Amino acid sequence: MKKNHSISLIFTMSLILLFTVLSALVLYMGVESYNRIMDRRSDNISSISTIAYIGNKLNQAYISGGVYEDTVGSGVFETSAIRIKVDEGVSTVIYYYNGYLYEYTLLDEWTFTLDLGERICKVDSFDFDIYDNYVYYTVVIDGNTHSMKTALR
Repeated sequence: MKKNHSISLIFTMSLILLFTVLSALVLYMGVESYNRIMDRRSDNISSISTIAYIGNKLNQAYISGGVYEDTVGSGVFETSAIRIKVDEGVSTVIYYYNGYLYEYTLLDEWTFTLDLGERICKVDSFDFDIYDNYVYYTVVIDGNTHSMKTALR
């Protein structure tokens, strides 16, 4: 009789241990899934914020009258940029330099070095084209490509 009681106790304890291990495994899988979702969400927010920021800057130019492609910097450190007229004789320049998207507001006749701008965010690349009253731009952040088209009126 004691032998059956021992086997019954061992079987019951094994079932409880199995239940505990499986519960911990399910909990671990849930935490990992949540972390992946939050990481993707954070990446998407960064990408959407960057695209929206550029779009808002371009829409401001409609009010003050001009968006065009320009070359900024000097010497070896030159890059293409979007120049946005914000007031008479004042422009905001958006450009890519050393892994970051920069913005700099300056008088039209000024020249500047590329590292003077304010960093908007870290990006892998930034390309744009101004064609037929539209600005087409593509931002690559962490290997994810995001494109946008903004109308100039």
